[in-house]
Amino acid sequence: MPRSIAITGGAGFVGLALAEVLRAQGDRVILLDIAPPDPQLFSRPELAGTHFHPCDIRDAGALTTALRSHGSDALIHAAAITPNAETTRSQPLRIAEINVQGALNAMQAAADAGLRDMVLLSSISVYGSLGTPGADALYETDAAPNSLYGETKQAAEILCARIAPILGLRLATLRLGAIFGPWESLREARPDLSPTGEIQRLAALGLPVRMAHDMRGDWVYSRDAAAMIASVLPHMEAAEGCIFNVGGGHVFALTDWAQAMGLPAPIIDADHPDIAPRSDPRRPPMSIAALHALSGIAGSRPMLDAAADERRWRATQPETPRAPER
Repeated sequence: MPRSIAITGGAGFVGLALAEVLRAQGDRVILLDIAPPDPQLFSRPELAGTHFHPCDIRDAGALTTALRSHGSDALIHAAAITPNAETTRSQPLRIAEINVQGALNAMQAAADAGLRDMVLLSSISVYGSLGTPGADALYETDAAPNSLYGETKQAAEILCARIAPILGLRLATLRLGAIFGPWESLREARPDLSPTGEIQRLAALGLPVRMAHDMRGDWVYSRDAAAMIASVLPHMEAAEGCIFNVGGGHVFALTDWAQAMGLPAPIIDADHPDIAPRSDPRRPPMSIAALHALSGIAGSRPMLDAAADERRWRATQPETPRAPER
């Protein structure tokens, strides 16, 4: 039966990828965000019928009104500031407000609007840049953030897990790995592109790409990450109160990905990189066993398949943007 799913931060990278998956399943999708989606992305036929509702995550009352007006059945909370070093230095309190208080506002709005289910999107950053020393994988029982972003995401996890049962909500928490692929754009809340997005941007400008190392990791293809997130919704009774990793399941280097995308080979230059590494290459991959046990799916398609899919996706970009539906 089709559902009505609201997504906070819906105009961002993960939100649009989720909208594509949910619309393909026949669900009604409402994107809640402070600014509309990138017009070029929102023009894609995969998002036809998706609704945009301007809403500030800092205003719990406005969120409640939006959820009620659209008859939402469930809420996926994806709104967050993913800061770079400059944003962390210049706006630490705003980052905490959006990432922690914003999650609490979303939960309060969901409860006030009469929703039963909420999915909280967290981040691999709660494991820190290295993860647990000596571990073969990042398990949901581990958390050792060493950045402001990771600490705010863990704080949101802890508080929402404590408060959700009091409000009568079934809450599932999903920690997203490093995502690449379709639907990415620069926004105020996302001041930097992912490393794969930056590689493509520099290549389009005819500029060389220098990286500190090959950025080997268990990267998660955006369309597959969205499918994994969506797969939790039918299993909320079992998922309630639990944390699940959304990882790639395959480890590969971005130098190999660039080759698969037909891009110039990045240069390894540890002293003068153009793209800042997001984590230590020694960090182990995320365990995806818990999500697989819940929904039967986990992990991305192989890297070569993801690259081929993304190339096809980019080749079909519409030229004429359309206005968001409200």
